[in-house]
Amino acid sequence: YTAIKTGDLEHAENAAKQALSIKDDYAPTLICLANIYRHKKDYEFAEDYFNQAAKLSPDAEEVWTGL
Repeated sequence: YTAIKTGDLEHAENAAKQALSIKDDYAPTLICLANIYRHKKDYEFAEDYFNQAAKLSPDAEEVWTGL
């Protein structure tokens, strides 16, 4: 999160992908990656990660909070 706030999106992306390699079904990490790609204006990837997170959260509250 700090890396996103400071604009170090590459570092943030690498850290989030590393976290996903350990646990690939964790909605907060998927939301984090979606936000990184949103900041990078790579909306196709952002949408994909948001959709993956939404599938993991039946009420999707966590996903919408992440937007």
